[in-house]
Amino acid sequence: MPEPIEPLAWDSKFFHRRVGKLILNTATSLDELLHSASQERYELLYIYSHIQIEDRLIGRYALLDVGGHITFAKNLSSECLTKARPTPEICELQLDTLTPELLEIAFLSGHLSRFKIDLSLPAGSFERLYETWLTNTLENRPRTSIYTYYSDDRVVGLITSELHEPKCNIGLLAVSQSHQGQGIATKLIRHVQDICTINKVASIEVKSQLSNKCAIGLYLKNSFAESDRSFLYHAHNVE
Repeated sequence: MPEPIEPLAWDSKFFHRRVGKLILNTATSLDELLHSASQERYELLYIYSHIQIEDRLIGRYALLDVGGHITFAKNLSSECLTKARPTPEICELQLDTLTPELLEIAFLSGHLSRFKIDLSLPAGSFERLYETWLTNTLENRPRTSIYTYYSDDRVVGLITSELHEPKCNIGLLAVSQSHQGQGIATKLIRHVQDICTINKVASIEVKSQLSNKCAIGLYLKNSFAESDRSFLYHAHNVE
């Protein structure tokens, strides 16, 4: 029997189409799974696979390679706190609404996002999605936080975090193009790391696109270790 497809209610509402998530393993027939998805009227599937899928049309679904993910993790200890220096340029965002400069920087973090790559999604999906993520971060405080980096009284970098005890997830991380290469991203990561250590959070986890070599290098430089990777495909029903 094909594995069940996980329905994604939030995504379905956001994209105005039936969306599901499918984790493919080597013992599963993708043809069977997609046949089942078609019967259940799924219009879009996120397919996670540890092996590459060569076919681009299977049954009624067109598959788009959207780059895949690497998951990085870092275990924390009290020793971590002594390694980072205080950074007065960083503060937690206290605003209840987003500003254009925050959105501009947030969009930079998603320049390789699968929601930007996939042109079959409704126009403007990428921008609306990232704006929604930031808005939800503001609304779900204190479990979620946005930390900003200031230079000359303006925001030039940001990082978002979400606490899922006993770990913390980094969401968006971006630095304005005019301030890249100055170590700001590392300072933002270390700030979140310090907050986690103070609050006795055991580990930090973050995901990056397989194609984002700069982000991968950044996390490795900051002593994160790869814990998982998978290829990722969007499968659109083209019936």
